[in-house]
Amino acid sequence: MSGMRSALLSAFLFLVACGGQTTAEPTDGSTDGTTDAGSDVAVDTGTDTGVDYFSCVAAGDCVLGFNTCCGPCGIPKLTDYTAVNKAKAEAWAKKACATPIPCPDCVVWDERSLMAFCTAGKCTAVDVRTDPVSECATDADCVLRTAECCECGGDVAHPIAIAKKNLAAYAGKVCPPDTGCTECAPVYPSTFRPACDATKHCVAQAVK
Repeated sequence: MSGMRSALLSAFLFLVACGGQTTAEPTDGSTDGTTDAGSDVAVDTGTDTGVDYFSCVAAGDCVLGFNTCCGPCGIPKLTDYTAVNKAKAEAWAKKACATPIPCPDCVVWDERSLMAFCTAGKCTAVDVRTDPVSECATDADCVLRTAECCECGGDVAHPIAIAKKNLAAYAGKVCPPDTGCTECAPVYPSTFRPACDATKHCVAQAVK
C-alpha cells in the first residue's frame, strides 16, 4: 500500500510463530531476493536508556518487529527484523519509525520460518531453517508443521518444516506455558513437501 504508514501499524509486528505481510509465497525455500522498501534507514538496535526491549521469561513473550518504517520488499531476511518483548512492541515500532516515510507498493513474501524465541531470558530472532530444531540427515527426518503453537487451526497453507525428533522441542519454543492444543490431523497442501536441504536442515519445499 502506498502512502504514509504510521509507526503503530500492526504490520510492523509479527507474532512469535508468524510471518510477514502477505502477498505472495516463495517457491523454493530461498531467503534471497530482498530489497529494502524505499529509502528506509535501519534502526539502531541498541537498548535505549531505561527501555529494555529484549528481556523475556517464557515462550510466547517475544515478537518480531521491523527494523525500518516500511519493512522489506521481496523475500525478507532475518536481519530485517529484531526480536523484542511483545509488551515493548509498540515502543519498538516507534523507535524503528520515528519519522514515518512514504512506503512503496511491493510484493512481500510470506516467510513463516522467521520467528522470535525466548532464549536464555532474551528475545532472539530465529530462522527455523537454520535452527537446531530443523537439523536432519535425510528427507525422512523432516515433517511439515504449522508455525503456530497449535497445529489444529493453524495456517496449513504456509507450513514450515521441523525435524520429527524435535517436534516437542519446537512446541516448547513457541507455546506459552500451560497452553492446551486441540488434537487434530492437519491436512497440508500437496504443493509442499518436507525436505532435508544441502545444509542438513528441514525446509518446506515447494513441489513444482
